[in-house]
Amino acid sequence: MRDEGRNGRNIFFIMAVAGAILVATELALELFNGTLCVTEGCKIVVQQTRFGSISILFSGLAMFLTLAVLSKISTTQRRHSVDTAISILLNAALAAEGFLIGYQAFRLETFCAFCLAVFFLFVILGIIWFLAGNRDIIYGFGAFFAVLIFLYLIQPTDQNKFEQTATLRDSRVTLFFDESCVSCREIYTMCRELEITVKRLDASHYAAVLDFLDITAVPTLVVNDGNHKTIVVGEPEITGYIENNLENLSR
Repeated sequence: MRDEGRNGRNIFFIMAVAGAILVATELALELFNGTLCVTEGCKIVVQQTRFGSISILFSGLAMFLTLAVLSKISTTQRRHSVDTAISILLNAALAAEGFLIGYQAFRLETFCAFCLAVFFLFVILGIIWFLAGNRDIIYGFGAFFAVLIFLYLIQPTDQNKFEQTATLRDSRVTLFFDESCVSCREIYTMCRELEITVKRLDASHYAAVLDFLDITAVPTLVVNDGNHKTIVVGEPEITGYIENNLENLSR
């Protein structure tokens, strides 16, 4: 049993180090304007952070490094106080993940791939810690599900914004227009003549999402290609974009 416990703690240490390496890599890349996470969900999640993603990455790095150090101490010395500290940190991490995952699922309705990777690492650490005999980690999983459920039950105050963002994601080509905009009608007519399927959205009804995307003029064409969005503003620019990407837009 002692050997099994030691093996479990060694695996825990390895996973904690892996988490630290993952977060440190993302942190280093972001300092040089790069990222491991290139999905649209990642970009949306970053825009929701108060102090940018760097602050969250530093917190995650500190958490993984602390867990790695404590688990190493626990493996060699088996102090009860160290095990308790690991359990407290893991419980806190799982509760925090409940908020982060719930916010993405029920508010943003999109996921950050990097966030999910970190979440799964914490789940794996929790399972390893539980199998190593630390049953109090169950409180962390309980906190995770409790936070997740509460986020699901509470209606967001700005639900309209997220509903509008979801509507935009569902359409491949979207044209924001205004009824009094002659250029908007010309662009829409051009799209129909070229057999481009385009969804028209009245800009006055989508103020939240336009503000979210920093769009201040019409006509604006938004092309959704999976993980990448192209935003083109103004009649000449849209006309040129359509002419240069006709084959892609009409498929």
